[in-house]
Amino acid sequence: MADSIVRDFLLDCKAVTDAEVHSFANTIRDNNELIEAVILVLEEKEFHRDFLEPLCEQLFIFFKAQEEALRQFAHFFLPCIIGNYLSSVHRRDLRKSLNCLEILLLGAYNLQILDHEGKPATTMYHIPSISKPSIYHEVCPISLPQPQLTENMLSKLEHGDSKVVQGPYPAVDALSASNRLQVAIVLMRVYNQSISTMPQASRAAFCKMCSRVVNQGTLETVRRMSFDSSLPASFAPRVNLNSQILLEMLQAIYYSMFNGLFSLAHQALNDIHRRAMQQMYTDVLLVSFLH
Repeated sequence: MADSIVRDFLLDCKAVTDAEVHSFANTIRDNNELIEAVILVLEEKEFHRDFLEPLCEQLFIFFKAQEEALRQFAHFFLPCIIGNYLSSVHRRDLRKSLNCLEILLLGAYNLQILDHEGKPATTMYHIPSISKPSIYHEVCPISLPQPQLTENMLSKLEHGDSKVVQGPYPAVDALSASNRLQVAIVLMRVYNQSISTMPQASRAAFCKMCSRVVNQGTLETVRRMSFDSSLPASFAPRVNLNSQILLEMLQAIYYSMFNGLFSLAHQALNDIHRRAMQQMYTDVLLVSFLH
């Protein structure tokens, strides 16, 4: 069923005219049956021989399209693409499919690090301060016998305004052990920026991807049925992960946990917490600890 849906979708993409692009984009973006079929084809190895290459080519066309709905549609499948790549990168038997995923990830990354003018993009965040109002709180006047706790003193105690700047990111010509995690982190941030618009099937795929990636090559996969049926879990190599990518995973997981996917997201949260304990990532442990 999924293969016929994706086959028809690829044929429709070739037949659509410029005048039909807008309505076509809105139609596929809201087509949950199509989204679920594409996710299944990307995740199941049995479909890769016939569909992975043309599907990756079509998604890359959507990533660079002017139509916003087409770009949004392509973003739905970032979890599947990232997860498949990270799980397969050390396995020679999946080299052909890995090439398609590498090209798609490279293209998507190099497009996302630029703004609409083609310049390196940066994003700045202000961390809320108790000395200044924000969308989370208002500053209440404090009456003290002595003017010890002033706004100026609070600002000094907090070392001024705390800002987080993300970017600019360097362009990448080829994926390697030194840059593949950074590419995945940037694309996960793009996904998380629009997490509220992601369909439930996409967020479910994200949760499954997190569990699969953090457990691959560990003892936990021996006790649990692996998501990858083409190779026994005990033979799958461990995926190298750092604390930054685990924190990006947690952002989407917490959103999904309280928006219709509690069971899947809670399992992924426990898996990430276990991986953080194994590698002593204190920042991840702080964010993932619920008890």
